[in-house]
Amino acid sequence: MIILIGEPSWLRPMPITFYSFYVFVAYLLFAVPLQAFFNNRPKKFSLLYLLLYILFSFIALFIIYILINLDFTMNVIKMAKYYEFSLAAAVIYWIWDSVFFTKKINGY
Repeated sequence: MIILIGEPSWLRPMPITFYSFYVFVAYLLFAVPLQAFFNNRPKKFSLLYLLLYILFSFIALFIIYILINLDFTMNVIKMAKYYEFSLAAAVIYWIWDSVFFTKKINGY
């Protein structure tokens, strides 16, 4: 059934699909190489790794913002959402890396 108020009901999954695609591409381009590098010297819940994830998250989100908004201005650095998304992504990838992708440290 299509609802005439607002957007049609068959379009509601579309933003989730597009958002998931952008998150997946950013993950493949930025987080996977970083996780592979960190897996050479595995440390679970290392604060140094968290700081590096935050740094790379700021850089990745800045690059993606520039690619999406071609009218480049430095307004992105003034936006609170930029910092919220960057920190959230860094913490999620850090936990994901520490819990799921770190090699067994004790060799079992």
